Amino acid sequence: MIKRQQRIEWIAAVAKEYLAAKTAADLLATQLQADPNYGRSHGWEARDGVAFKANLESTHIVRLYAEFEAGL
Repeated sequence: MIKRQQRIEWIAAVAKEYLAAKTAADLLATQLQADPNYGRSHGWEARDGVAFKANLESTHIVRLYAEFEAGL
């Protein structure tokens, strides 16, 4: 596989990871509504889960940019 195609696939993989993370964030929000103390057993607080969901898009934009920049 040529390097150009591989870089395009890496960028596409980041986009797919975003979709997986978005789905996970929605599931987490549902779990936190049912049990606000859910995160404590895993070492984090409910507000951390809310922040995760709120920052998800910006985090993945940075990752997408980093993959693009790595290819330059």
